[in-house]
Amino acid sequence: ESAQVTAVRRFETPPGRQAQVDWGHFGTIDVNGVERKLWGFSFTLGYSRAMFVEAALDQKLRTLLRMHEEEFRQLKFF
Repeated sequence: ESAQVTAVRRFETPPGRQAQVDWGHFGTIDVNGVERKLWGFSFTLGYSRAMFVEAALDQKLRTLLRMHEEEFRQLKFF
């Protein structure tokens, strides 16, 4: 059998211009006897491809904002 290869054009941006944020579902986790959904949050800078990843129990706005604040701290934005 032969493998099929697909060409992909890399999307380039100048420094400080673009980042991508994604949520992913990682299944469930038991928290004090209660089954909860486990979410993964990722933030990737377009130019350097520096990445921040963290798990969360919800996708609420306050969680999203907390994740952004932490990624800015971790990636040394402030």
